[in-house]
Amino acid sequence: MNRRSTQFGGIHLLTLLCALQLLVSGGASAAAGTIPRDAFYLGQKPPGEKPERFTPDLLSSIPFLGIVAFAPRGGECFITVDDASYSTQKLLTSRYLDGAWTAPEPAAFSTGFEKAAEPFYSADGKRLTFTAQAKDSKTGMDFWTVDRSCRGWGSPVRLPSPINSDANEFHFCRVLDGTTYFLSNRSGSAQVYRARQKRGAAPEVELVPAPVLSVGTYDGDPCVAPDGRFLVFHSGRAGGFGAVDLYVSFPDGKGEWTPPVNLGADFNTADDEYGAWLSPDGKYLFFVRHSPQSGELYWVSISAIEKLRR
Repeated sequence: MNRRSTQFGGIHLLTLLCALQLLVSGGASAAAGTIPRDAFYLGQKPPGEKPERFTPDLLSSIPFLGIVAFAPRGGECFITVDDASYSTQKLLTSRYLDGAWTAPEPAAFSTGFEKAAEPFYSADGKRLTFTAQAKDSKTGMDFWTVDRSCRGWGSPVRLPSPINSDANEFHFCRVLDGTTYFLSNRSGSAQVYRARQKRGAAPEVELVPAPVLSVGTYDGDPCVAPDGRFLVFHSGRAGGFGAVDLYVSFPDGKGEWTPPVNLGADFNTADDEYGAWLSPDGKYLFFVRHSPQSGELYWVSISAIEKLRR
């Protein structure tokens, strides 16, 4: 947000207010920058090259977990809570304060929505993009952004078209060159789209073409490494282990992607695997395993993905 501050006695009023806010909050922002390494990721020990359950005590009472996003500086996270049929979704948040993670509570900016899910931090941690359905919405699930100031998170703003549409959009992912990848059913079925920014013009939205595109099935939840070195997504195409499996593609050297490779039995089961996303340091891939009984989080070292490059 661009805002012209008022000067008072040679001091910017906005800067003074920020300093006061930090004092009132007990130095929470400072704590976020000094979180101990072993407290990152809710205190869980990092995994190796085989996916492991992500099972912090803080989330043990939530039977259906969805995507969890960690702040780049490590002192905050947002948690998607689902149910068996995805009919309800909400965003919770936790912060690292006074040497411990706080109990998850509803994210204040999300409480006015029918549904809210799938948080995605900008690289600097100052903006959060999430998927939400506004009350009485005629466009279903859309992307919304909320900016952070020294006073905390502001008010959500719906992204304009053409990224949002009259259909449903899910799983926002933006890479370093500004390209946005996402799932949309605007074509009539769930597929992976990308939006490339043009200087002085609206972004151009297009389907990611074959071989990622699989006509007659459904694909989605694109997770692209910030530098574009791989794309992980879910697909219901034939030959998998369950209804929805995780696949990976790599750059083909011509501006597109290689034929997708199923991530295999260590990742995929007869249940649904979906919702891949990266840790802020790019070292770990997270994903969701969802069954009628539970929604569980898994994570794995990114080197397990890199090994599949051909």
